[in-house]
Amino acid sequence: MDRGSKFIETRVGERQIKMERARGGNFKVNLKSGQIANISDSKTGKAIKSKIITVTENVSNPHFVRRNVMT
Repeated sequence: MDRGSKFIETRVGERQIKMERARGGNFKVNLKSGQIANISDSKTGKAIKSKIITVTENVSNPHFVRRNVMT
């Protein structure tokens, strides 16, 4: 029996979610694609909701940049 779930590549685009059933009749929500992120400024302590245009850098895997995958 495997633990956890498969990796879902969250892409830049119109918001899409995937509902996954969990134990006890609960549901987990996975984001398949999205275009809005909360960016926080450590100096001022404010958070700003901004639109994501494209992925320019991804440290976990450089191939994700070509496919616009966010991690």
